[in-house]
Amino acid sequence: MIRLENITKIYPGSAHKALDSLTLEIPEGSTTALIGPSGCGKTTTMRLINRLEEASSGRVWVNGEDVTAVDPVQLRRHIGYVIQNVGLFPHMTVADNIATVPRLLGWRADRITRRVDELLQLVGLDPDGDRRRYPAELSGGQRQRVGVARALAADPPVMLMDEPFGAIDPLVRGRLQQEFKQILQRVKKTVVIVTHDLDEAIRMGDRIAIMRDGRLCQYATPAAILSQPADDFVAAFIGSDAALKLLALTPVAHAMSPAAHSAYPLAIPAGATLKDALALMLAHDAHGVRVEDGQHNLLGELGRQQLFTYQQTLCAA
Repeated sequence: MIRLENITKIYPGSAHKALDSLTLEIPEGSTTALIGPSGCGKTTTMRLINRLEEASSGRVWVNGEDVTAVDPVQLRRHIGYVIQNVGLFPHMTVADNIATVPRLLGWRADRITRRVDELLQLVGLDPDGDRRRYPAELSGGQRQRVGVARALAADPPVMLMDEPFGAIDPLVRGRLQQEFKQILQRVKKTVVIVTHDLDEAIRMGDRIAIMRDGRLCQYATPAAILSQPADDFVAAFIGSDAALKLLALTPVAHAMSPAAHSAYPLAIPAGATLKDALALMLAHDAHGVRVEDGQHNLLGELGRQQLFTYQQTLCAA
């Protein structure tokens, strides 16, 4: 869906290469997280896709088309864009904010109304109660939901998200990240997300691109990067708790043993992660947990030693 081909970017008046011969392919329907130290080029890379920046050399393709051959205004109307502070128009209602691009595209009023209601439901807001509210009346999390709904309004094939959760209270950030990941999986968009938060990249990305000095250091799945860092820089960047981060990627159902009966009193849902299971065991000084489905039916069990053995297998994979 997106291909950056041998991209170099040098800003006027500077000899420094913000991007240096960067090549990156992003598959259709996937979410790619761009991450790296400040000044590594991750935001520049994303802004090249909707021509908020122009490459000094190289080419950018979106859905098989060279973006320089497309009018930039028309290009941006077909690419959803979500930024950290949302950028909602303060004088417009929630409904009018979401309807911005469909109106520019000339949609009929009844179609816009249906789309606004559909998107408010999708992002967990109330079509009746929230559509007439103004941004100042919303919490930070609610404004971010409206921002995502606005980006999805014209059903673009590509979405760009620039530090979308950076301004959200840390207590709700993780829940919002998980909710939006599920939303993006349902609507099947190709998503590029810029973040400085490795945990967010791991949680949101199907693939992670780690950058340094305008170059790509490693581009792989979160599990591959955590278990097989490409070099010393990547290993240092992901930190010493890579094994724990791997546990946060793995559902307990992958490591449990099927069981018709279990002596463990503590229960955990099958969709929880091995990190959740470990935290529960440590909090209760338990030797294991029973794994249940949504109806509290026993699916299996997971012992502490079994979890540690599986963790070693993940790290060695």
